[in-house]
Amino acid sequence: MILGVAKPAEFLTDQGIVFNVGDRLEIEPLTGDCQELWSGIGEIINQPKQVIQLILQWTGGQPFLTQSVWGRFWITHN
Repeated sequence: MILGVAKPAEFLTDQGIVFNVGDRLEIEPLTGDCQELWSGIGEIINQPKQVIQLILQWTGGQPFLTQSVWGRFWITHN
């Protein structure tokens, strides 16, 4: 994952390379109870569903922010 802002020209110095070969990927906000996360998070807390819902509510389901919060949560509680 690359974070930050850069122009395609800053990555490509050879003008013979076509940059627009990919497809746009739209990531929607995370919703639901994210049941797939329960087993992993259940190893460190007793109420994974409630914690997941609180984090999703706090982040609005925004994927990058949610991932960042989970990373901090994991480091703090592990």
